[in-house]
Amino acid sequence: MKNCALQTVDKIYDNPSDEMKERVLSSSQPALVSYVKYKVAYASEDLLSVAFEDYSYQGGAEYSDQDLRTCNISLKDGKVYEVKDIVRLDDAFLAEWADTMRDEADNDAFLSELDKDAMKKTLEGDSMDGVYEANFFLDADGIEIGYNLNYKEGDANNLGYIWVTAPFDYDEIAEFRTDSDFWTGL
Repeated sequence: MKNCALQTVDKIYDNPSDEMKERVLSSSQPALVSYVKYKVAYASEDLLSVAFEDYSYQGGAEYSDQDLRTCNISLKDGKVYEVKDIVRLDDAFLAEWADTMRDEADNDAFLSELDKDAMKKTLEGDSMDGVYEANFFLDADGIEIGYNLNYKEGDANNLGYIWVTAPFDYDEIAEFRTDSDFWTGL
């Protein structure tokens, strides 16, 4: 949980890359800022789901960034769950998820650069050089599964979204659930 919350702090303060150091030295207005808001989206005796919203300046005013990070952890054994642990990433789920993501973005072109195989890989944890960071969180109504998006500057696929999540109520997600003990903790 702590590592998730402090991810940007680690990147810009504790273990800055040479690129980060150069940004600070070359910026006319150097700034290293990380402001994180969090919400305990779901809590039970067995499971905790937390969403972190991070606003940061990573070297200077011209390097602003926003991120959505989530942490879903078993309070029984400390297991941190990923998307691939909780839903079957089959064609039926991928089609439903992609349609819901496009509905949420209100844009039929959203994620059109990804075919089903690429979507599956990203939801399994391959962020494709940090562009598609899969995440999810629970709340009283259901689960939201999506991406924190980090397109490179000038990428034609960047439609301006920072993150998008696809909501599913508990009945809608039931047909896609794995047999993970994650679901018994709800």
